Amino acid sequence: MNLSLTLIVTSTLLFYPRVPGVIVFMVGLATSLLINYPSSAKQLAMVKRQSSEALLLAAILFCASVFLGIVTKSAMIDHPTDAMKSIMSMEIGRYLYLLLGVIATPLGMSSRSDSYYFGILPVTIKNPSPYGIRPESVARVMMIAENVGFAISPMIGSYYLAAGLAEVDFGKHMRHAYLRTRFVALVVLGASVACGAIQV
Repeated sequence: MNLSLTLIVTSTLLFYPRVPGVIVFMVGLATSLLINYPSSAKQLAMVKRQSSEALLLAAILFCASVFLGIVTKSAMIDHPTDAMKSIMSMEIGRYLYLLLGVIATPLGMSSRSDSYYFGILPVTIKNPSPYGIRPESVARVMMIAENVGFAISPMIGSYYLAAGLAEVDFGKHMRHAYLRTRFVALVVLGASVACGAIQV
């Protein structure tokens, strides 16, 4: 029953894009609660059990929106972007996002996701915009390699826990997976450029 419900929700999102996703998920959640927890007491207990994580995520997204609004409207990003433009040639400036995409895996591994997405990414997006490069292309470049390398990042505490539970030394795991991860990131980046998902 749960598999059927998942397929229905997914199919609705794919084949009926005019239906708001929020409504689809709300109906799916309500149906799932009715199927798996028939009594209202169990439904309430399950909602309370999961609500803390949901509210925390909502608060994080709200704060991130406020932060990005302040950064965008106050022109805080313009100053570091102008400084970068003043010290590099036009050719380098136009392709800087691709160069950063190539090294995004180690760059993302050496910084937390909040500093990467709220610090490095906004400046990188602004830099090639005078050359006609779309912001979504820059975001895709920066996200592809960083997300691939995210799985072996030493900045994520839960990975140490997972490695401990698997009785694997995390340092050995990083050394074993790093080159393979870099290779996968570069292949995905190249494929994205080839299929036109990333503007060059």
